[in-house]
Amino acid sequence: EEVGAVVVLRVPDGADIASELEKLRALDPEGSYDFNHIYTGSSALPLESDAQAGTPVTVRPGGKPASAAKIGLVDSGVDSGHPVFRHAGIRRWGCDGATRPAQHGTAVAALMVGEAAPFRGVAPSALLYAADIYCDSATGGSADKIAGALGWLAGEQVGVINISLVGPPNILLERVVTAMIRR
Repeated sequence: EEVGAVVVLRVPDGADIASELEKLRALDPEGSYDFNHIYTGSSALPLESDAQAGTPVTVRPGGKPASAAKIGLVDSGVDSGHPVFRHAGIRRWGCDGATRPAQHGTAVAALMVGEAAPFRGVAPSALLYAADIYCDSATGGSADKIAGALGWLAGEQVGVINISLVGPPNILLERVVTAMIRR
């Protein structure tokens, strides 16, 4: 099952969102329609600005080449200037190329690829593909942004991905994850 384009629809002012969703499902039973849920990290704080996802940017501090192994992270931004990432290879996606580091994304990335004696992450020689789905935005962490990040990771052929998010089941995300597993 392939996932085509993701379209986010705006509900007219004053309309009941749940009933509009049911109408869409009735009009097109073969389609996949759901709310564009907002997902949070396990320690998320309120977010304020309105940056959008964008082009990937590669960061390779310290000059040490990463191994051929690729691991993915869908979370908030990673502070690649932190000492545990001195030799890490990090490729970024989201926030129109801007870096918007956050504590949660940085901590999870450190557990994955960080290294500073005596600490050693699970795979410090792997290349980390870090997708920031929040970008300090109130609409960050929405299902469409998560789907976009997963699409990027699939295109980069990243086979192991960590997602530390909290939120409801979502048809779009179920389809994206199913397509990735089949791929």
